Amino acid sequence: MQDSDHARHAVIAAWALAEASKREVCGHTLRTRVGIHTGRALAGNLGSPFRFDYTLIGDTVNFASRLEGINKFLGTQILLSEATANHLDGEFVTRPLGRFVLKGKTRSISLHELMGPRTSLAGQDLESEWFSTFQSGVEAYAEGRLDVAAKFMRQTIETRAGGDGPSEFYLRKIAEIEKRGRPAEWTGSVALDEK
Repeated sequence: MQDSDHARHAVIAAWALAEASKREVCGHTLRTRVGIHTGRALAGNLGSPFRFDYTLIGDTVNFASRLEGINKFLGTQILLSEATANHLDGEFVTRPLGRFVLKGKTRSISLHELMGPRTSLAGQDLESEWFSTFQSGVEAYAEGRLDVAAKFMRQTIETRAGGDGPSEFYLRKIAEIEKRGRPAEWTGSVALDEK
């Protein structure tokens, strides 16, 4: 059955999972990470006469899985591809994290962090201070102004008080570049060597 609103439904499910994971279970808070990508996939009962499962396969599924794994490096919980973020029509607040080249890929893609439903974030002004400071840092990084980018990332961390995973990630990347030296051809994208 086709779902014309599949991206939105996937994001709603991911947000519900993230909210549920905040509850304490047997004295532990469970951390969930989700990656969502929108595209074509093969779905159905696949396998052999001895064992088969209803599953999804294809590049779209693999890419969503890679996004899920990237959360641990960015310190995020829910990552969206640009293809998914473009389907949300303002119902959810997302934070653009910049352009990334995933390990084994050559083209850069834009990643977004899901911040939550716009209605539940109404009391928080995400268009002010830390949000715009972070965006200025991402833009400075893309332009190759690494010292300026680092300054904005440090300001974001300071403003958010509890820290900010993506800003901390950028600071580590900038430190790596300064140690190894800037690539001869600057693309403005972040190269991810991890899966």
